[in-house]
Amino acid sequence: MVEASCSIAGGEMEAGVEFLPPLPPLLPLPPLLIRAVLRRAI
Repeated sequence: MVEASCSIAGGEMEAGVEFLPPLPPLLPLPPLLIRAVLRRAI
């Protein structure tokens, strides 16, 4: 179960990373806001 959860979380993180670069306005935002958005996405 733990391994499956890790692999799923990794896939979601990769998808999030691929989704962020096309949006330049989000780059200046603090890491905390980015993490909050990623948590909401998950």
